[in-house]
Amino acid sequence: MILYVYDLTTNNLDTSVDRWVSTVQNHCRIPIPSALVCTKSDLETERRISPVAENVYAKSVNLELFRVSSKHNQDIDELRQYIADNVQLPPPPLSPTPVSYTHLTLPT
Repeated sequence: MILYVYDLTTNNLDTSVDRWVSTVQNHCRIPIPSALVCTKSDLETERRISPVAENVYAKSVNLELFRVSSKHNQDIDELRQYIADNVQLPPPPLSPTPVSYTHLTLPT
């Protein structure tokens, strides 16, 4: 799971976030569950990126978009549930190789 996280009070969506998304998409050979997470949604008056631009960008790179505020615990549960639903756990370990006792000499 990859979370691309940015602060809505800065204008780094089309610079650093886009660079990370491009790097991952260009180098990963398998699809990795990912989401775009906009933080500080409680600071709407300080927003530097429009909600429309966020939506357009998220759709253009095929990412789920979450707007969260850790200060007010806003939409954190939705993000947590998305992660829980999309994290791919590794397969369980293989059982140990059975031990062969054919080489032992048993007393007669």
